Amino acid sequence: MDAPGQDPAYIFAVAAMNGPSSRPAALRVLVADDDAGIRELLRDVLLAEGYEVDEAANGAEALARARSNPPAAVLMDLMMPVLSGAEATIALKGDPRTAAIPVVAMSAGRHLQTLLHGVPVDGYVSKPFDLRALVSVLAHHARA
Repeated sequence: MDAPGQDPAYIFAVAAMNGPSSRPAALRVLVADDDAGIRELLRDVLLAEGYEVDEAANGAEALARARSNPPAAVLMDLMMPVLSGAEATIALKGDPRTAAIPVVAMSAGRHLQTLLHGVPVDGYVSKPFDLRALVSVLAHHARA
């Protein structure tokens, strides 16, 4: 059984509840998470919300993708291999080319506050997350 908020019917119910997206389709979000299932879930939700979606499986890949084609926002898992999401976020925020990209951190709730110490994120959501809250936080931070 899927966790609450991860049931595919729930994903599309949320999209229908919110009505047609008022955001332009040009807003692209980079989803950085080492869990392919979470990337797939977030891709489906964000596409239903009218976003374009790019994906990265680790912090190094997220950093490279954000630098080569800056997104409107990044959803960044903080605990990933190769380069952690925290390290990738610090690198993004320290680079004048990418410093203005909003980064919304994602991590397990019991670790989130510890992981966020010293990491310059623009917002955060705890895993397991409520998809409505995630979409709301993202909408608040994503910009063209």
